[in-house]
Amino acid sequence: DDGTVANALWSFGSPADDGYFPFTTGDVYDGFGSSTRQLVGNPAPSLQSANCFSFITTSAEWTASVNWAQIFTTATNTVAWKAAGAVLGANAFGTTLMGGQMGEILVYNAKLSSADRAKVKVYLANKWGVPIVFAGTKLYLRADLGVTGSSPVTAWADQSGNGNHFKA
Repeated sequence: DDGTVANALWSFGSPADDGYFPFTTGDVYDGFGSSTRQLVGNPAPSLQSANCFSFITTSAEWTASVNWAQIFTTATNTVAWKAAGAVLGANAFGTTLMGGQMGEILVYNAKLSSADRAKVKVYLANKWGVPIVFAGTKLYLRADLGVTGSSPVTAWADQSGNGNHFKA
């Protein structure tokens, strides 16, 4: 999708306003497992490439992350799920469709421990090629991605999402 139309990923929560991945402004709105839709913001990296989205929804937390970097959190949440069942690839009304591909969805019945989240990160990174960037990472270079030139390397694209690209 070229970003000129609103896209929906799913409808799992129960807010009256459905989520958008992204809306025409580039902003993400979501209410996964919640009674309230949140304005998550316009995340980096671009939603035009493969990304891993993760959500935590408990009575004391609603957190959204992209590629394991937290982009939104609140300590106020009411856990709620669609009474009529979940919808994938569209909003609950079927009026806003997903403009992309969905590779895999993992849903757990409890908030995962840090150790379990780390295992899921490694599993998804290996399977889908989404880089593992840990909090505070300023530069992330991969030998198999973003390299220009071979001997010598003339440029190397930063995969951390911070734009700290290497140029010779």
